[in-house]
Order: sequence, then structure tokens, then C-alpha cells
Amino acid sequence: MKLKTMHHLAMTLCVLVTITQVGVAQQLLQQSQDGVLLLKHGTTLSGFITPAGDRYVVLLGESGEARVPAADVLAVVSNMQEAYAFKRSRLDDRFASRIELTLWCLQHGLTARAADQLLAAERIFGRQPQLEALHLRLVASAKVASSSEPTKAIESEIAKASFEETVNALPGHTLDEFTSAVQPLLLNRCASGGCHNNRGSSDYVLFRPFLGQATTRRLTERNLTATLAYIDRKSPLNSVLLAKATSSHGGSDFPAITERERRQLDALQAWLDSFGTGRRSAEPSSIAPASDLLYQPGRLPKSDSARPESSLPTARPAKQVAEPAVDPFDPASFNQRHHGRKR
Repeated sequence: MKLKTMHHLAMTLCVLVTITQVGVAQQLLQQSQDGVLLLKHGTTLSGFITPAGDRYVVLLGESGEARVPAADVLAVVSNMQEAYAFKRSRLDDRFASRIELTLWCLQHGLTARAADQLLAAERIFGRQPQLEALHLRLVASAKVASSSEPTKAIESEIAKASFEETVNALPGHTLDEFTSAVQPLLLNRCASGGCHNNRGSSDYVLFRPFLGQATTRRLTERNLTATLAYIDRKSPLNSVLLAKATSSHGGSDFPAITERERRQLDALQAWLDSFGTGRRSAEPSSIAPASDLLYQPGRLPKSDSARPESSLPTARPAKQVAEPAVDPFDPASFNQRHHGRKR
């Protein structure tokens, strides 16, 4: 009887462990496409995040890429403020815990949040030599952050202007047609097979949204920029893009689009042919505005459906996990104490 009871307790424990593991996996998965990986050892990775089996692929900048095992990820959040909120929700009552979070904030440029934690530690534990040292470091970090912000803003504007210049040089409606028709076709036929996604070895890489989520502006910009490199502007219908799409390549025995699939082929050819009509018209165009989001894959036949990107389970949004109560410690008190003025 005793042995049977111990066996029952062991089975119950296994079930609880399994449920806990599934809960953590769910917390990690359901995220926005542009986000932040919060790793277990305290560092972060920001970029375009794609779940790939038992790991995450993070696109860093224009060409860098990192592959991170899911087991090393503490959480996936939308931005650094959510990362801070997640870590703050896990604080305990120890002085060292407050100091650790303050240091983490300073390391990641969250000076206002570091001030929050420094003030909280002082109110709870009193004035300590370690807190005075952190205050000096905080003041120095704030000065560095304020001097670097204009440079980051300029770099962002340059990147935005560069893409807009490219778009303005395209024939009219080319961008709209790419967003609504061509991109879904390429993602279903070229990226879903593994040849032209970020796990393949091809130079032509297409980035897919998470399963069931909307295509973002940034994703569309990257895919359009990559696609333009394979278009012959002088003779669009002789472009490498069309030649590769209608012929077997990359180890496949069949082309991505066969001659019998006339609707898909006509859509691609019509889009390419528009490059020979001259510069775009003066009327403005936009990429998938918020009121008209496109979901991938598009409304294509069942044979066009993309295979699932990840074996990880579906999950709840990160914002439901990482939004604890507002910090009761007002940073204005910190500023009043150390600088003699309110923020």
C-alpha cells in the first residue's frame, strides 16, 4: 500500500513538472515579430525574432543573425521596458536583488528605471555605501545617454529615407501589389520550402511573420529590398526572379511555380512587367497600414499553404506576463534628493 502511494505521488509530481514546462514554453512563444530575447544569464538580444523548432533565430541589423536555444531564454518581450517589467516582477526582498536589478538597468541604458530601483533600495534599506557608488554611476550613465540620443535619431532617419528613396523610384502601385499579391506568393512558394527562409543557405532570404500574425512594415521592407536585387529593370520578364521561380533549383525536382498554375504565374509576371512602365506616379503609397493588415499566407489554394514554422506550442501574449503594478517609488523624489529639483 505504501509503495502504491509513493508511486501515485511520483506520477502527480511528473504531471506538475510537465504543466510547468508547458507554461514556460507558452510564455516564451507568443510574441511580436520585432522584440527582445531576455536570456537567463541576464543579457538581451534585440531584433526580428523567429521561432525555429527548439530555438529562436534573431535577425540583428541588416545581415547579422543569432540562433539561441529556447532553453536559454527567460522570456520574449516586445521591448526593453517590458523586459524590465518582467525582471521587476521577479524581485524578492533581498538588498542584493535590488542592487542586481539596478545594475542590469544601467547595463542596458534604462537610467530612469535604475533611478527607481536605487530610490526604492534607499527607502527600504537605508543609506548604504554601495548605493552611493551606484548613484555616481547613474549620473554618469545619464550624461552619456543624453549625448548619444541625437546620433541614434539621425541614423534612424537615414535608414528610413534610404528605403523611401528606393520606393519613390519604383513604378506606380508596385509596392502595393508586392504587399498584397507578390509577397504572399513568394512566402508560400519560396520561403515555406526552406530554400529561401532564414534557415536556408541561399543569398535570397525572405522573412515570414509568426504563424497567424500580421506582416509588419519592417518585414515587408526587408523582403522587397531582397527581391529587387533579382529583378532586371531594363528587361523585367527576363529577371532572375522569374527564371528561378519557374524552374527547378536548389535541389528541388519541381519549380516553385509551374506552368499550370496560371493565376500565380500571371500575378508575378504582371508585377515584374510593371517595372518597365517608368517611374512611379506622384500619388503616395503605403505598406500595409494598421487598418488594412495582411495575414500570411494569403488566400491561395490549400496546396499553397505554408508548413508550420515551429514545433513550439501556441502561447499567450507577452504583455499579459510582463506588466506588473506601477512602481510606487516616484523618481521625482530621487531627483529632489540628489539634485535639489524635480524632474
